[in-house]
Amino acid sequence: MAVPKHYELFIDVLHVLEHDGVLSNSQLYDAIAKRRELSDEDRAILLKNTAVAVFNNRVGWAKTYLKAAGLVECPKRGLAQITDEGRSVSSTKQA
Repeated sequence: MAVPKHYELFIDVLHVLEHDGVLSNSQLYDAIAKRRELSDEDRAILLKNTAVAVFNNRVGWAKTYLKAAGLVECPKRGLAQITDEGRSVSSTKQA
């Protein structure tokens, strides 16, 4: 399976945060990878010339865009939680 694009992860981020509450970045990566049934090999693919995993980078960008839209907030650095508006969007979307 290919690593999903960041925009393909929007609903996953919302659903995971709605279900699991406040999560650290690593907890969010793990929960979405499990939800998407990504293999360890897919999760180990790195961006060119960096030590950053493509999957983690894409989840990070999805979280950034959702935060800009007011659907996710970061109560502390490295933590994320869904907003009330994010809950209303999440409840209307199937994934």
